[in-house]
Amino acid sequence: MSFAARAARTRLAAILAATTCLSTLSLPAIADEATAGSAASEEDATATLEKVVVTARFKEETIKDIPASVTAIGSETIERGGVRNIEDVARLTPGLNFVSLGSNFALPVIRGLSTNVGESNVGMFVDGVYQGSRSGMDRPLADVERVEVIKGPQIALYGRNAFGGAINVITRAPTNTPSLNASVTLGEGGRKEGSVFASGPLVKDKLFGRVGIAAYERDGFYTNELTGGNLDTYSAKYYSGALLWQPTSSLSLDLRGNYEDSSAGDRPGYFILNNKPELHAGRSQMYLGEVPAQTDGFAVTPGGYDRETTLWSLTGKWDINDELQASSVTSYSDLEGLLQSDIDYGPADLNYQTQRIDQTWFSQEFRLARSGDTVDWLVGLYYSDQEQTDDNLQLVTNPAIENAIPASLRSVHLINVETSEVMAAFGSVTWRFAPDWSLDVAGRVFREEKHMSPFQENPYTNVVLSPNPNLSIEEDFFTPSVALSWDATDNMTLYASAAKGVKSGGFNAMANVTDSERLYDAEQSWNYELGAKTNWMDDRLTVNAALFNIEWSDQIVRALGTLGATLNANAGTTTSRGFELEVAARPTSNLDLSFSYTYTDASFDEYTFPALALSFGLDPVLDGKSLQYVPENMLTAGAQYQAPLTGDWDWFVRGDAAYRSKQYGTTTNLFWVGDQTNANLTLGFENDTWSAEFWLRNAFDEDAPTASIQQRNLGSVVLPPAGQGVFRVLSFAPEPRNAGVTLRYRF
Repeated sequence: MSFAARAARTRLAAILAATTCLSTLSLPAIADEATAGSAASEEDATATLEKVVVTARFKEETIKDIPASVTAIGSETIERGGVRNIEDVARLTPGLNFVSLGSNFALPVIRGLSTNVGESNVGMFVDGVYQGSRSGMDRPLADVERVEVIKGPQIALYGRNAFGGAINVITRAPTNTPSLNASVTLGEGGRKEGSVFASGPLVKDKLFGRVGIAAYERDGFYTNELTGGNLDTYSAKYYSGALLWQPTSSLSLDLRGNYEDSSAGDRPGYFILNNKPELHAGRSQMYLGEVPAQTDGFAVTPGGYDRETTLWSLTGKWDINDELQASSVTSYSDLEGLLQSDIDYGPADLNYQTQRIDQTWFSQEFRLARSGDTVDWLVGLYYSDQEQTDDNLQLVTNPAIENAIPASLRSVHLINVETSEVMAAFGSVTWRFAPDWSLDVAGRVFREEKHMSPFQENPYTNVVLSPNPNLSIEEDFFTPSVALSWDATDNMTLYASAAKGVKSGGFNAMANVTDSERLYDAEQSWNYELGAKTNWMDDRLTVNAALFNIEWSDQIVRALGTLGATLNANAGTTTSRGFELEVAARPTSNLDLSFSYTYTDASFDEYTFPALALSFGLDPVLDGKSLQYVPENMLTAGAQYQAPLTGDWDWFVRGDAAYRSKQYGTTTNLFWVGDQTNANLTLGFENDTWSAEFWLRNAFDEDAPTASIQQRNLGSVVLPPAGQGVFRVLSFAPEPRNAGVTLRYRF
């Protein structure tokens, strides 16, 4: 084991040990309990883990009842664990890696199914409604009841966008009793946050409402040395409202809406000089080795990312009788984003990008479900209509440079209008055919039609680059799944499952591609899983484990086209296999412990990339290479202890840490981000109404880059040192160690 790996794992152990040591100041001696006889104390009688109820399969059930790997993060963990967005969710979820490749480009990875092109392989849903853009995945998690992460393809119930898994965010519902939740946060980096959410009856027992606002502001942690101003600033406002009408005991209508307006400054990004000039004709096209950390020296022409999102949903439920329920979910969402970025990431005024995104999404779903003694079934119909306009200007700011560089690096203005229409029918059956056995079968049949109207020109000459044909795809899919469960004992459930995943193809709309390169095919996978869910020690300990094997074909990857364009293409075959272990324990009613470990081996079986030989002088055969952004090992650990302090006040201490091994930033595996450990600590005091939390984020001040990727860089061509090629490694610095305090009030 390397020194870096030992140090990282030592840090992971340290955070858990430190928290546990603090907790043992008030722990009863285990040896004394053992000698006290078989009768459990009153305290220990309450030391059982809470049975978490989730709605991952559109019905309320415990995680143990689901023949799939599911992680649920509740509201207490969200608050005390400092969960502000999906990146924080990933820190607490085994097997979920979250990579941000820019202010408007999020990349969640589950079980090695990584992709940095096209739509995400992980579907994100808010109250069951799909969020159809990577640009909105980092939205703040405000007024959230819980977050459910379901691993493996969930296409039968959630649709093709859940190719590798699904993240379902469930917000708090309106209540029949008055309640108020308010919080204020102050922290380093000029962090100021506040929120107020109120709920209660408008008509007793009939009509309930919920309304709230959250505001976020941060000055940032890094300086733009070109201007002397702050670099990674952030501000956002979030508004939400909900009405729940229950005219009868069997009928309900739930209307929810939220609006977010956010503005983020420039990411602390930096290019690294290539270090292997012998690679191809004396010109270095690649950096080899571990990507170095950088925490200063950022100097860019100011930009940032502004975003407005709106989401409306109307959910109706009708309990036709004790066994049959009909439901309808109607949703509309809109996202507008403006990205401005100095894409050479340097002080020289060379290359600037302005990108506007406008996306609208409408969906309608109908479901009919029956719950019986031996058979449950669900059938549904789904329709969605999406339109996205992408207006992207990449400008070489100096006309003299524009005329001197190769055509593939010159300014370009792209305007692509893409529509997607999906129609689907789906269903599932759970058959409990024996006292301890059940069979789950599900499937989805759907058709997707995509159309694109592309436009491309040179902004200096206004010459339209042709051809620019309208493009269309129409595809039909069937995605089945099957799972067999066995309650081997009262405390152990074993299951085996197989499921097919599909994600539709798309377009390469640039002018400099050949006719055969304009379309790329759908990708598909077969996912096999063996799992066990167990309870021990009178429900004080749960241990869940899963083995998975995924056969992935026609994977959509980034490639270089015949005419030099960077485009999407299909690889050959890929296999991802691994193991997941998730442990939760409550040895006493005061102490909660958690641990998880995920091993993933995701690599190409057959993939030849001819452009590597032509452009870089590298071996084009990538068989056996690991996929990007897939750490082989991921661990999480957490501990929380709570005890009485004085009067009606309690105190608590919480610590959690996440470790991930190195991850490659390119399919060639020539460079990588090294091992990383990130840890958070919280010390708090609370009663039924008030709480104060003192927190520390990134306690070890981990400075390894959050992500790295190989990108074209104009500075490599026109600036010294001589001999640099077109491509360099772009990396982003993490949020440094920072501390703060959060005050909460609730009734």
